[in-house]
Amino acid sequence: REGRDMGKNVYYDNGNLVMKAYVHNGLDYQVSDIGNVFIRLGTDTEVISEAYFGELNNAVISPKSYVEWTFTFDKSIVEKSDADLSKLYWESSCKHSNNEYYLVVK
Repeated sequence: REGRDMGKNVYYDNGNLVMKAYVHNGLDYQVSDIGNVFIRLGTDTEVISEAYFGELNNAVISPKSYVEWTFTFDKSIVEKSDADLSKLYWESSCKHSNNEYYLVVK
């Protein structure tokens, strides 16, 4: 999944890059084993940071619903610590029950 303009949901905090996102479940059944979460944030010309976050521990998402989740990119993997975060490009993906899905972040 790809998108733009996350606005104030992404910010720097003591060198770390923090992203607050809504993780949507578009399926017709509850999911709780979301893993292999990958997120890349950047601008049109450069990658700011990217990471695999593993599993969303204890996240249970009802059908056609969402949970709010905070992803923190450690400062050691933030490639650009002074990027303009007002207009971001993002990519994301995750797995559930061995099927790959897009992670929708808003």
